Amino acid sequence: MIEISEPLPGSQIGYKTTHSINIDGKYVGRIEVGYMTQSDVKTFKKYAKRKVKVGQPFGVQIFIDSIKGRSAKDLGREKLAEIVATAKSKFIGLEARDIYILEINKDGKNVIIGRGNAYE
Repeated sequence: MIEISEPLPGSQIGYKTTHSINIDGKYVGRIEVGYMTQSDVKTFKKYAKRKVKVGQPFGVQIFIDSIKGRSAKDLGREKLAEIVATAKSKFIGLEARDIYILEINKDGKNVIIGRGNAYE
């Protein structure tokens, strides 16, 4: 079972929050959720044909921590798809195209695994 925690200490509610991701009680990574501000909404209305609202989750990054947990390869495509689905259900208004999946490798570098819409 995939669990996404409530916002961790240091999160700024309504601006950017950080949550831990656990599978069957074991830590696998974290998720950082950014939220649309009034200036973001103005910019989107001006340059994009997409309807967004203030406070809508946007720019979500899922970090799979291969140092402390398991690698994305170990989790497999199905578990990554479940993590994306769980994130979409927890954060109302979140779209898969706004999700990026990254892996923290043994060197501490972030490697892009893919976008959320590839795991639907």
